[in-house]
Amino acid sequence: MAHDFVIILLDDEEETEAQAAFFGYAEAVFYRAFGAESFNAGVSGNGESKVITHAEAKDGLLFAINSDAIANYPDRSRIDDVRNFYEEHVKNADSSEKFIVWFG
Repeated sequence: MAHDFVIILLDDEEETEAQAAFFGYAEAVFYRAFGAESFNAGVSGNGESKVITHAEAKDGLLFAINSDAIANYPDRSRIDDVRNFYEEHVKNADSSEKFIVWFG
């Protein structure tokens, strides 16, 4: 069991290949970043997901990426996948884009 976070770009309500993951708890930063504290099942996420807007993706990812929890994480390279996803698929994306976040 572990805490896994995945964000996926949606295209017409369908999941795309564009996605990123972070495997680790990091002081529950991803749960907090996306208002998903109820998805935290203690020893792992509860497997639930939710669709979010571009603004929610942008705000949530920036919150997590710039957090003290990530800055102090023992494996600082673990955030690279999420940071690259933000740069490539969120930062300058159209505001109509939708994403899904999953917590396992």
